[in-house]
Amino acid sequence: MVDGHVWPYLERGATGHTAVIMVHGFGADKDTWVGYGRLFDQSMRIVSPDLPGFGDATTAEFEDFSPRAQAERLIRFVDALGIDEFHIAGSSMGGFVATWVALQAPNRVLSLTLMNAAGVSGAEPSRMQPLVEAGQSPLVATNNTELEQVLAMLSHRPMWIPKFVKKDLLQRYLEHGDLWRKIFDQLVKAQQSDRLKEELGDLTTPTLIVWGDQDQILHVSCAEVFDQLIPNSRQFILKNIGHIPMYEAPVETMRAQLQLIRESAATS
Repeated sequence: MVDGHVWPYLERGATGHTAVIMVHGFGADKDTWVGYGRLFDQSMRIVSPDLPGFGDATTAEFEDFSPRAQAERLIRFVDALGIDEFHIAGSSMGGFVATWVALQAPNRVLSLTLMNAAGVSGAEPSRMQPLVEAGQSPLVATNNTELEQVLAMLSHRPMWIPKFVKKDLLQRYLEHGDLWRKIFDQLVKAQQSDRLKEELGDLTTPTLIVWGDQDQILHVSCAEVFDQLIPNSRQFILKNIGHIPMYEAPVETMRAQLQLIRESAATS
C-alpha cells in the first residue's frame, strides 16, 4: 500500500539481496519484465511494479501522471518494500520515470539503466515524431489496424503474437484509451518542456544507455543526447534492434546491465 493505493508488483529473488527495480513503458505493465528478470540469478532481487494508470494499478484517482510525479510515487513504493539502496532500469516512458527517481534520490540509486528512454529529443526525428507533432496519440490503438501499427513500431523484426493475446491487448486499449491519451499528452509535454534535460548534468549515478538503432518510436540519436548530458554514462547501441531491447536482445541487454551493476558495486 502506498498513500492508500494498492501497488501490484512481481518479485523474484530473496529479500536482502541486491535490489533491481524495473520500470515498464507506456501502455505496458509489470509483466514486461518476466522473461528478462529470469535471466538474472537468484542472488538479485528483481522487482517490477505496475505504475499508477497501467496494469492492475490505480487508474483514474490521480490528475498528474507526469514522469516526475510517477517517480515520486515510485520512491514511496520502494520505501514501502523497505528497500534503501537499489539499482533501477526503465524502458521508454519508464526510463523517463527512472531518471527522475535517480535525480530525486541520488544517494539511494546505485545504477541507472535506460532502455530506449523517453525524456530528451534526438538530432533526428523518429517515425512516430511527426504523428505526435500533429496532435495524435499513436501508441493508443482504437481498432485492430491501429494495434498492428503500434506493434510494428515496437520491434524491428515482426513479433509473433497469438490472436488471443492481441484481442486482450486491444481490449485494454479500449478500456483505458481516454486515460492513456491523457497520460501520453502529459508525457509529451514533459519531454517538450526540456526540464529533464536541464537537470541531467547533476546526475552522478553510473548510467548505461541502451538503444536499438532501428527504434521507430524514439530515434537512436536520443542516446547521444543522454550520453552527452549525463556525466557518468556510456552507450550500448544494439544493431538491428527496435524499441524494446529486453525482448529483442534480452541476453545482450542483461549482460550490459549486469556489468554496470557489478562495476557500481565495486566502487561503492
